[in-house]
Amino acid sequence: VVRVRSAVEPVLLAIGVLTGVAIAIQGVEPTGYGPVDATLLMAACAGVSWAAASAPWWLLTSVAGVGTLLAENLRLLPLGAIAVFGGLWVGYTQRSQPIERALIAAATMLVLADMGDRWFFGATTLVAVGASLALAVGGVLRRPRRDRRTATWVAAGAAGLVVLGTAGLAIGVAAAREDLRDGNRTARRALTLLQQGEFDLARVLFDEAATDFRASSTSLSRTWTHAARLVTVVAQHRTAGYELASAAASSTQIIEQELRSVDLDALQIVDGRIDIDAVRALREPLEGMQRAIIELDSAVASADSAWLIDAVEARIIDLDDDLDDYLELGETSLAALEVAPQILGEDGERVYVVMFLTPAEARGAGGFMGNYAELTVTDGLIEMTAFGRHTALSRRGDRERAVSYTHLRAHETIHAISYAVFCLKS
Repeated sequence: VVRVRSAVEPVLLAIGVLTGVAIAIQGVEPTGYGPVDATLLMAACAGVSWAAASAPWWLLTSVAGVGTLLAENLRLLPLGAIAVFGGLWVGYTQRSQPIERALIAAATMLVLADMGDRWFFGATTLVAVGASLALAVGGVLRRPRRDRRTATWVAAGAAGLVVLGTAGLAIGVAAAREDLRDGNRTARRALTLLQQGEFDLARVLFDEAATDFRASSTSLSRTWTHAARLVTVVAQHRTAGYELASAAASSTQIIEQELRSVDLDALQIVDGRIDIDAVRALREPLEGMQRAIIELDSAVASADSAWLIDAVEARIIDLDDDLDDYLELGETSLAALEVAPQILGEDGERVYVVMFLTPAEARGAGGFMGNYAELTVTDGLIEMTAFGRHTALSRRGDRERAVSYTHLRAHETIHAISYAVFCLKS
């Protein structure tokens, strides 16, 4: 039995606290919450330092040797070597030296905290935790009964916290699961309707999705889920669920509000004319929706963690891929709105040719051109100024018109044809 004087114990705890601060500065994040991580690291290192003050010299030397051999940061190799020789020196002198043992344990923990990734993800973490526990257990077993009893109660409290945090999150997830599923399904349907131009129905569904996501985020932030923030791995899953639900609620609500500002009646073609100012006014709500999706995409990126189980990780990857598609679509739409006023003849008369394909004679593009139409657009007024068979174009050979068509920019032609087809369908 090794007795540690009461006057020395504050020094041992201080050594551990400072070690925890140093490890936190290295970027070790057990839960992903900054203040919680620092507190947990300081508490854990203080406990190991206090216990290791009575650890046997051979255990101190062995653990320090393992950490030194696996060290990824070459700058920490001298520290590991000092810990190894320190353990040997303690064994050689055959004296108590609790402070020296605590310092050796502190140096070993610093080396263990920076071993990098080896073998498989989490392997070095298991090695570091196992080695630190070995030091703590080895030291406690050599303490008087009173100290062993205190250590047992502390360990039981930590185990109870793990159980409480895991159970609390399980209850929160069970309560939030249905709302998350409904919100996800409704939001995807709303996005599909938005692409189809069904703005009114899409707006209603986005509002419903926001309500579902808010309910799920509330379930994941109940009092009984807070203990999960103190448990490694469990904390990362709570963070992912809560942040994604909150971000989804905010984004879908913003999209719903932006859709409210869209005046669909102003976009109707009246007497062959479309209001160019109404088309231009679409840019502001579209930019607002784009920003909302960007914020949600950022939340997805921040919620992702290597500690998530495969099923959760797969869902986050799928969501990230879908958001990338929507962002690309939004950028394309904004680019189209940029040139729409010019295509609609805001700065002068524009003439477009529309070619109608017939599948009667198949070609690589889907058919052979049968008829054509000439559309003239001036300040939003759309008129069909010519119509005829493709043979008429061949016979006329109007060089001036051909040159006019040649000078049309490629992207304007594509947009013009798409818009013309839309107008004819309307």
